[in-house]
Amino acid sequence: MQQRDQWSHISTGDLALVQEAIRPLADGPLEILPAAEDPWLTSGWEARKWRTAIARLTDAVEIRPHLTTGAHDSAQGALEVSRTPSTCAALERAAWHG
Repeated sequence: MQQRDQWSHISTGDLALVQEAIRPLADGPLEILPAAEDPWLTSGWEARKWRTAIARLTDAVEIRPHLTTGAHDSAQGALEVSRTPSTCAALERAAWHG
């Protein structure tokens, strides 16, 4: 589904994981990790204007991101991914209310 608007296909649930998603519109989900204002690219032999993201869709859940790094970078406690952090999105915590 590369370079498609996955955001318009999300209709139910508290959380959504999207892959190869274009930058969301301003009236999209309540919270997006990474933020829509952050760089929205997947690097490789050419830069692509999509990435993997996690979206909080309702107030029923609280999310906290888990840092990801590329395999050649290092950060204590970070999840290392094969190419770049934009190829993977991870949560450290998701807590449902009620």
